[in-house]
Amino acid sequence: MFVHFPIFSRSTSSGDSEGMKLYLYPLTQKYGVDFVVSGHNHLQQHLIINKTEGQLAYVKQDYNLECMKVTHVTCPNGEKKLCWTRNVTCGLGYSNCTNRRPFEDFYDSYPYGHNLTYKKGEYLHQIVQGAGGGLLDPLCDSLSPMAEMIFAHCDYGFSEIYIDEERFSIKYIHANTSTVLFESTVLV
Repeated sequence: MFVHFPIFSRSTSSGDSEGMKLYLYPLTQKYGVDFVVSGHNHLQQHLIINKTEGQLAYVKQDYNLECMKVTHVTCPNGEKKLCWTRNVTCGLGYSNCTNRRPFEDFYDSYPYGHNLTYKKGEYLHQIVQGAGGGLLDPLCDSLSPMAEMIFAHCDYGFSEIYIDEERFSIKYIHANTSTVLFESTVLV
């Protein structure tokens, strides 16, 4: 399934989509969907839900929008600047990131190089790939109450998806180095 907004997310730009969790997620269970591929969030994430435990009851995310305020600074012209470091400023005498949480604290949550393998029907995989451009979204501390995150990376990158009769495989690739950061394969 391909959608624009992710159902589950830890991005500072949106978090979980409560309406999609309530109405679309049950349809993924009803029709045996194994993958939901989305963008919107400007980072890379891979979340899973164990399907063998049955459909999860809807749980609202306790999402703290304050995480956006501590990682960005809004300049007088309305431009939002990401606090890559504490030295980012809007200009002389204007807002700066001195008392903000710098982006590198949110950079990624999971180690690189993993290649996890699953069997078809075990998990619903939520794949978020919106790290191709625009202002990057750091991760929030808030977890999704319905999905477990197995990979997240907050830098520019892209995904390579391979599908044949035997498997579905996705590789998350760093844009500047072409390094495969994480790979997940579902055997059919």
